[in-house]
This record gives sequence, structure tokens and C-alpha cells, in this order.
Amino acid sequence: MTPAFRTELFRLVSAARLFDYPADFNPPWEGGFSVPYPTYTIRVEADGRQHAIRWGAIRIPNAEAQRLSDFVRAAYALFRQEPAVRALPPASPCL
Repeated sequence: MTPAFRTELFRLVSAARLFDYPADFNPPWEGGFSVPYPTYTIRVEADGRQHAIRWGAIRIPNAEAQRLSDFVRAAYALFRQEPAVRALPPASPCL
């Protein structure tokens, strides 16, 4: 990773306040949802601290879930800019 990439990734992690999330993040919510839904395990390490968050992104019921969703979207966008990632073949749709 370039220094600029690492700086931006650190900024995203800090802005999302990932260390503030519980290890299992499943905020209460009522309503429908679609299946399948994405599930994430986000691992972060900074200054010797380690933390992992497991999140089933079935819903965005509150500000904390929105902040985590925004982090995931921004992190994907950051990695997609990398030359090695851009060189990968396009994904094939699931049927």
C-alpha cells in the first residue's frame, strides 16, 4: 500500500469509529428485508489494539448502521482504485 492509500484508509477507519462497535453488530429493527443479504467481518488494528465486527447488513435502522455502511462502501471504492484490483477480470453475475 502506498502512504497515500494507508492515510486514506486510516482516515476512513477513524471517521467510522470502528473501535466503538460491538463485536456482533445487529441493531434492532422491524420490517421486511431481502435474502440473501451481505455479511461482513471487519477487522481493524491500530496502535496495538485489535477489534473485529461481525455485521449482517440486512438493514440500516440507525446512524451507527449507516456509518458502518458508508465505511464499507468507501473502503470498497478505495480498493477499486488500486491498479492490481483494476486489472482483475470483471465479475460474472450469479444465476
